[in-house]
Amino acid sequence: PSEPPTATAGAGAVSWKVEDYCSSQILVSGGDPKELGSIYHAMIAWACSNPGILDNERAIADFLSRQASPLSFDAQALRVSPKALFSWISSTWPGSDLCAEYPVSARLDNGQRVVGRIDLLIRTADGLVVMDHKLAGNSDGKVEEIVATWAPQLGLYATAIARVSGKPPVRTWLNLPLEGSAVRVIGGV
Repeated sequence: PSEPPTATAGAGAVSWKVEDYCSSQILVSGGDPKELGSIYHAMIAWACSNPGILDNERAIADFLSRQASPLSFDAQALRVSPKALFSWISSTWPGSDLCAEYPVSARLDNGQRVVGRIDLLIRTADGLVVMDHKLAGNSDGKVEEIVATWAPQLGLYATAIARVSGKPPVRTWLNLPLEGSAVRVIGGV
């Protein structure tokens, strides 16, 4: 077996493993793609607090129609992506519980305070999994840059969770909905 690719992030060397969970890519045009991030985050939080809602096409259409945005995106792909993500999570960690926008606050050894919201905290039989959604734009194969940029943030979240729960997360992931992929970030976090 080949070694996973590596990158250098603020926390040191990290490696990663990409898993594709959705073949539909969300195509975005016009406006600020960060707006799509807000819509996606809201949709994930809505789905976490309304189990099974992603099977209701009318509810999804109503939800998307309430999202005021000049951004043009493929609504069908946006409907498919969260459902595919939840299906992948369910098959990867059966019986897991999902908590969207989970607030964390902890003090580091150097006295600095970490305050943030974990996009998706997954409670599994093995422990906690931290997942952060990144929708800044298609990576175009630049996973190394994405990992190097965001691994330090995952590391801070992992530290905060460990301080609060007494146990470090068992996994940290970056979710790249525009690509339909999840990237497991290993080490350096």
